[in-house]
Parts: sequence; C-alpha cells; structure tokens
Amino acid sequence: MDTVALAQRYVEVWNEGDARRRRERIRALWAADGTTCHRLVEARGYDAIEARVAGAWEKWCRGGEHLFRATAVTGHHGAVKCDWVMTAQPSGDATARGLSVLRLDQGGRIEADYQFNPTIADAEDLADRYFASWNERDSEARRRRLAELWRPDAVFIAADGEDSSFAELDAARGVSPREMLVSAGRSQRHHNVAAVHWRRDAGATTRAITGADLLIFDESGRIRTGYRFDDSI
Repeated sequence: MDTVALAQRYVEVWNEGDARRRRERIRALWAADGTTCHRLVEARGYDAIEARVAGAWEKWCRGGEHLFRATAVTGHHGAVKCDWVMTAQPSGDATARGLSVLRLDQGGRIEADYQFNPTIADAEDLADRYFASWNERDSEARRRRLAELWRPDAVFIAADGEDSSFAELDAARGVSPREMLVSAGRSQRHHNVAAVHWRRDAGATTRAITGADLLIFDESGRIRTGYRFDDSI
C-alpha cells in the first residue's frame, strides 16, 4: 500500500475545481457505499460525497484562495492516517489543520473517511480512561479497565500485528515502567469513532514518540476495533 500516493490522491479530490474531474476522482478513490464524515455531518455514497466535497470547495477553495496539502502520512493493515493543512494562496501559509483516517476495503478503495479537527478536544475523559488501561501495572485492575472499554471480541491493530482476544490485549500493554502513554490532548469523538492522541517518553536519552489511535465503537459504546498509528514509523 503506497500510503503517500493514496493521501495525495485524497487531498487532490478536495482541491479539484472541475465538477467532472471531481466526480471521476471520487469514484476512483471511494467504494460505492463509502463514507466521509466529520463531527457535524456524514455523507454516504458517491452523490453525497460529491455534494460534501463540492460544498467544501465552494467554501474554501473557490477562486484559488486555499489548497489542501498532506503533511504527514502513515498507514498499515488497510488504514491510513493523513495529517493535512489548508494553505492560503499564494503565500502557502497554513490557515487550518486537520486529521483524516481512511479505512480501505479489500480492493484498496476508501470505505470510511473519518475527519477530526485538532482544535476541538471533546473526548479527553475517554482518552484518560483509555490510557489508564495501558499504564495500569496491576493485572487484575488492568483487565477490569479493559472489560469496561473493549468488547470481548475486539481487535487491536498496530503496524507490527493484530491482537484479537482479551489475553492478547492485556499482553499488548507491555510498555516498560519508564514508558507511560500520556494523552497529548486534541482527542475527539463522533459517529461511533474517536481519535486519541498520545505521547510516550522513551527515556532521558531518547526523543519522545507520538502517535494517535483510532477507536471504533459498537452500538453499546464499547471499542470493537482499535488502530495504532506511530508517528515515528
């Protein structure tokens, strides 16, 4: 999976001013029943996605006022984390920043595009509880925290593999005593998904590692799938 090329095609959709080419780009990139959503709206299917993208272009990019640009991209296991900026033209100065996490179907097309605004942090309580389960050293207390947050059949997916049982989730909390996961703020939740940002201090002589986890919830509010994106990879 060429994540950088995929992210470039993604931002080009939002920059495209020609309606016919925009429509072609959307159909080439998204699955027929794919979605794009942020905290205020969800668009499903080509017509709805096209209307959403056209509305954003009319608001931000008409007349060449702004362009979107991917700034940092990482991905694994059919999911891509794309940090982006909206830049004023012609100066190129960043006027807004955002995060999109793209989940791909087996054919490599976008089945879900989750967008998050880094200026809104409405899921800090969730982030605190989530990271507490990673940092808990007492095994019984850690299992209780896991059971409160995760479905029994939940899947956690990091770049180096997949954990799909409570025992594996428990074992995945194998950070050393010196490496605590700390909330980096900016955590946001909408449409049964959340992006929680983290920082891990790897010791006095090693730079801190940052990243974000995408959490997907079931209808009862428990995590059914988690993706970890490590910015250092």
